[in-house]
Amino acid sequence: MEKDIKKILLIIGHFAGVGDMLRASASWRALKNKFPTADLHLLFLTKDPIVDMEPHGLKSSMLCLYARLKYKIPSVGIAEFPGRGLFYTHKAPSSRVVLKSKDYTDRYFVVLKAFGIERQGLPIELEETEEGRQFRETMRSRFSIPEDVPLLGLNIGYGTPDALWKRPTLEKTQFRTAKRSSAQSPTSYLILFSPKRSKL
Repeated sequence: MEKDIKKILLIIGHFAGVGDMLRASASWRALKNKFPTADLHLLFLTKDPIVDMEPHGLKSSMLCLYARLKYKIPSVGIAEFPGRGLFYTHKAPSSRVVLKSKDYTDRYFVVLKAFGIERQGLPIELEETEEGRQFRETMRSRFSIPEDVPLLGLNIGYGTPDALWKRPTLEKTQFRTAKRSSAQSPTSYLILFSPKRSKL
């Protein structure tokens, strides 16, 4: 399977928010390191392997099965529960078996075990656009944040129903964050969230 791979499709079944993209970026880097000449795509169907990064997504599983049966496109997925491995050409073991870390980024490496790829300390990646650079350079003056005050960014996410129960309340998050940054107090916070959570 590893010969002459030109393109790889990466599927994320649930809402792909900023946090999901950042957390998944380290696994994409590992995949790119393994296949340096391959193009990686998100949500674009190709004739080359489809990598289903979701351990539970039924929609992504069905897409992989359809692509394999109709178009002979090989796929790689996670055998999260009995029978799910049948949707894919190649399968990785269940995340419940191999995932030992609480680091959310590591969940995106479960499927890569089918390629023999481990994280090996790879960090998440973020590329700054020109628009982002301009915002960063003017942000402190726009929001009256002094240059000598540390700035801590918090991404509290999209708030999908299946994820809400896993998250601490905003009050707990604020307390934990303040506790960690107390040595550098005062600290300003930049909170990122979806418009659906604008009531915050």
